[in-house]
Amino acid sequence: MNSIKMTLCAITLVSVLAVHPQKSDASDGFTGVEFLKWSVGEQRSFVNNSLTMAIYVVSQSDKAYGECVTNWYNAQKAAGFPDVRNTVAKHDNRNPQLVMLAMVARECGPIDFSAKG
Repeated sequence: MNSIKMTLCAITLVSVLAVHPQKSDASDGFTGVEFLKWSVGEQRSFVNNSLTMAIYVVSQSDKAYGECVTNWYNAQKAAGFPDVRNTVAKHDNRNPQLVMLAMVARECGPIDFSAKG
């Protein structure tokens, strides 16, 4: 069953990225300044994809933490991610994904990848 779930998750992730591709953040110096130049739709897509991947990763080692992040994410998504976009704007010299991880840690506590379950 786990391999089926993993396969379905992978297919879903690939499908989402194919339908809503992200602009690359791989280049050095990607900051909130560049992020804020994007349309609101592009920002939402980037935030959605980044947080979805973060939820997947943390849920693999700590299900309770993953549930906390999921609950926070769902509330943010329902509102259109204004808190995330506003926080990135306040810290526009930082990488937006780093800002999002800090927001997750503020909401759910520090991330402990050594946890099991």
